[in-house]
Amino acid sequence: MAIAIPAAMTLFWSRLYPNSPRYSSGIVWAVTILLLMPVTTHTMRSNALELLIAFIGILAAVCAWEGKSRTGWLAIVAALSAVGFLVKGPVGLFPLAMPFVFAAVVENQVVTGFRRSTVSSIICLAMLSSLLIYEPARIHFTAYFDNQILASLTGLRGNENDRIYLLQHFGLNLAVPIFLTLVVFASRSIVLQRQPSVAALSLPSRETIALIAIGLIASAPLLLSPRHYRHYLFPCLPFFALAAAMIVHPKMHLKPRWSRLLVLTLFLAVTTRTFLNFGLPGKDVTMLNSLQVAASHVSRAGTNQLGFCHPDPVRQSYLHRQHRIQSTNQVQTQTPVWFCTKGTKPANTELLAELADGNVLWRRISPTDR
Repeated sequence: MAIAIPAAMTLFWSRLYPNSPRYSSGIVWAVTILLLMPVTTHTMRSNALELLIAFIGILAAVCAWEGKSRTGWLAIVAALSAVGFLVKGPVGLFPLAMPFVFAAVVENQVVTGFRRSTVSSIICLAMLSSLLIYEPARIHFTAYFDNQILASLTGLRGNENDRIYLLQHFGLNLAVPIFLTLVVFASRSIVLQRQPSVAALSLPSRETIALIAIGLIASAPLLLSPRHYRHYLFPCLPFFALAAAMIVHPKMHLKPRWSRLLVLTLFLAVTTRTFLNFGLPGKDVTMLNSLQVAASHVSRAGTNQLGFCHPDPVRQSYLHRQHRIQSTNQVQTQTPVWFCTKGTKPANTELLAELADGNVLWRRISPTDR
């Protein structure tokens, strides 16, 4: 994704300026700004799903832009939005607003934009609804709604971070393009004072305002959600980076030679970093090591069962997927090994191991051990 996302941004930029060689190097600024944002490094290192949502969102932007002249592209926007929903839930539906934004802001046709987004939304809803014909899909959708959406809205799946935490990271990442824009405008103002013949500063274009609007729309659901993690912000950041590049690039035009050199440097840096980090665990390394220890104790106990004192869908799913370990939350069962938080001890058990992530393993005491 470290290569796919800049490639998608380049494709979108080429659609914005199809016959303008003067703007061809502007994508260099957009990718540079994105890579300078702190959340980008954090998200790419963790290989979070938000990377895929951002990639889908940029491709949807390309299709929505083309949909201004050819209606058939709106169906692709709908399909990409449906994929985004299947990947990450309702937050993946933000591309449905893109046809409206481009028409209302760029073309100044609000009614046309509303009609285009409505068409895409209906097609997307039809695609997702058609999946419910398949019974396993209905079962998984019901489980997802109960355990993810409903649990989040009722506060059962909240986290220790609050909305202020997310707003702080939102502002910190937007500070990168804002600071660069202010520096460019300040430098330009100084040049204007010394050389009045230089072209004056101009207001942001309609395309720039449209991209800022899309970035805000992509971030809005996250600011309303009860769950707050900084990597949730990433899908909106490429659009802010593109908007910033559209503002600063005409004032910082690179010569073709320097543009190619910077592109090559960025490509080598991203490729090298991807290669060095490939296969390495990210921020969850402590949890993964602890689960590896738990899996080894379960194996030595001669079983594939692990009890959990409290439901933990993330750890239970990982153990099932990676180690084929079945889990239960029924404390009254005779499961030999139990995974519990500190301070929780099932009846008739003894300490087996303290894990690096702060949790504890307990071993069920059999009658022969007493």
